[in-house]
Amino acid sequence: MSILDDMAKLVLRNPNVTAKELAKSLGYAEQKSIYYWLAKGGYKGMKEFREEVLKGGFPLPPAKREPETARDALRSLPVYFQGGLRDGRTNLGEILRAGLGPESYGFVITRHTAGTGSEPGDIAIVDPGAPQSQGDLVAVKAEGSLKLAKRYSVPGKATVYVDASNDKDLISPDYVAGKVVFILKRLS
Repeated sequence: MSILDDMAKLVLRNPNVTAKELAKSLGYAEQKSIYYWLAKGGYKGMKEFREEVLKGGFPLPPAKREPETARDALRSLPVYFQGGLRDGRTNLGEILRAGLGPESYGFVITRHTAGTGSEPGDIAIVDPGAPQSQGDLVAVKAEGSLKLAKRYSVPGKATVYVDASNDKDLISPDYVAGKVVFILKRLS
C-alpha cells in the first residue's frame, strides 16, 4: 500500500483533515512531506487530492479481508462523528458486549408505552445488572407477563412502579426483571 493510499483512507475517515494532521498520523515531522507525496502523485495540493478521494476518483486497493456475509454486515455500521467518519465500520456486537451485563436480553414490546417513544414491535434491551434510579424504565413480571414500568421511590418508603402503557395504573410486580437500557426501534 502506498503513502497516497494511507492518506486517502485518512481523508475518508475525516474529510476535514489537514496536511498537518495527515503528517502527524503518518509519522512525518513536517507537513511538507505530505505535499511532496501529493506532487509525486500528480496532485497540485491538498484540496485537489481531497476532492478526488471524496468523489471516489482515487482508486483504493481492495481491503484484504474475508467476504462479508449479510449477517456480518448487520453487526457493523459506519459511525459518523462531527467532522467525518471515525473508523469506517464499527462492530455493534462488540459495543453491546462491552456495555451490557452478561444476563442482558431483549424482548418485543407489544403495547404503546407513554413517554418512552416506543411502539409495538420495538425491542427493549434489558440489563438485569444495571443500576436503577428514579424514573428509569424497567421490565417487570406482573400478571403472568413481562411489562414495562417506570420506577419511582421515596427514601424510607416502598418503590412504586407505574405502568408505562398507562401512566394512571400502578403495577405490583412479582419481580423486577431489570432496567431497560435502550430501545431498538423497528423499521416501518
